[in-house]
Amino acid sequence: MSLLRPLARGLRALFRPRQADGDVAAEVRDYLERATAAHLARGLSPREARRAARLEVGDVGVVREQVRASGWGHGIETTAADVLHTLRRLSGSPTFTVTAVATLAVGIGASTAVFSVASPMLLEPLPFPHARRLVTVDD
Repeated sequence: MSLLRPLARGLRALFRPRQADGDVAAEVRDYLERATAAHLARGLSPREARRAARLEVGDVGVVREQVRASGWGHGIETTAADVLHTLRRLSGSPTFTVTAVATLAVGIGASTAVFSVASPMLLEPLPFPHARRLVTVDD
């Protein structure tokens, strides 16, 4: 499958959710019709064929939710909702927000400073030719 098809489906789910929901519902209905036709071809009565197809598929609402949740658009929607919820909660308590942001800034700054010092000393070779041959002599 090409990359464009999932990309187009995800964008449609983000920007036209009703159309995407309609597409999913139509796809589930089509699958139910095909499963019913397959059961009819095996010799079941129409009523038994519809029942067997519904048992095979399970709850149609659950199937539609699973199909919606399988795309990358659902992940973007969930992330956006989480960010908006976080911003609403943080705007409700400005003291906590300032404290949390200051703590994060100090932690990130300290981590950067420690890594900037430790990286050249511990991870990179010494800036001398044949640095592995250097030794220390102690009494």
